[in-house]
Amino acid sequence: MNILPATPAAPEGSWSQPQQSLFPPSDIPQPAPQPADPDPSVFYLCQFQMGGTCGRLVHGDRNSLRAHLIKRHGVNMADTVTMIPCTWGNCPQEMRAGNIPRHALGPHLDFRWCCSHCGFQLPRDDAMTRHRNKSKHEQCRTATVHVIPGIGGTWL
Repeated sequence: MNILPATPAAPEGSWSQPQQSLFPPSDIPQPAPQPADPDPSVFYLCQFQMGGTCGRLVHGDRNSLRAHLIKRHGVNMADTVTMIPCTWGNCPQEMRAGNIPRHALGPHLDFRWCCSHCGFQLPRDDAMTRHRNKSKHEQCRTATVHVIPGIGGTWL
């Protein structure tokens, strides 16, 4: 697992002590959890080999990948039983069609979901949801999740 680097220490002689709150800790309003959607302005070159090489640019988010697979590659997302190969760059891993967009964001596009409190990075949004729900740290449960786009993306 990758962990974000620690925050650099304050220069010597500067004020580095945390300021005390005027409210008791239980009275401090906590931010609501934020949704963690990849930036839809980041595009990736499609490397799915279903029905031939595509080569189109697709948005870097699960819903856009799903729509692309249905429209351009004829994938039946309604079939929840049949296992099919991913075929992103000849990936041989087999899974249900509906899981392919989530799978592509992780190992193929290298997206990471990062907890703003502890810096913990995970390759899937559902894994980050589990981290937040099961964390022993209240700050992780209410933290904002940052999406780190994968390598190879093009901002348009």
